[in-house]
Amino acid sequence: MMKPQNRAHVVAILYDETQDTPLALLQIDGKDAFISMPVGAFEASSIIMASEDLVTPQPLIHDVLIQLLKEHSFNAEYVELWGSPISGYYGRFRYQSRFFHRYLTIGPADCLVLALRLHLPIYIDPAMAANATSELPKDLVFDSANTQILYLDTHQPAQSL
Repeated sequence: MMKPQNRAHVVAILYDETQDTPLALLQIDGKDAFISMPVGAFEASSIIMASEDLVTPQPLIHDVLIQLLKEHSFNAEYVELWGSPISGYYGRFRYQSRFFHRYLTIGPADCLVLALRLHLPIYIDPAMAANATSELPKDLVFDSANTQILYLDTHQPAQSL
């Protein structure tokens, strides 16, 4: 298990037509460093819904997990991400059950949804932070015909993107 070091937050969800996939754009706190991570279409929708605090008439699986955690008095602590574009990305959800800290290995997009729904910190490992770019990749600039912004965090100043 890695030590929580580099904290990040979701800045935007983008759709990149060149890769035909949505991307979660994370910014490392305190730095102008960005990580773009591919997510599935349904995961992108869940991240957007969690970012906007939207709920559905029937609970989604993330909501069911959160309800289960609360009903059994588990304390959610944080999520952590690691990996690379080559090896793929991985995630883990840390929670506490009475006296023990426990981990649940889940997909990185699911980690982001839980972090947003539960207002948890998102930590990334040092290798992932080292691969972060200080500029957005050229295919992610907002005036590109190949990229559409699906969600943009309104708390972020536009000039930092």
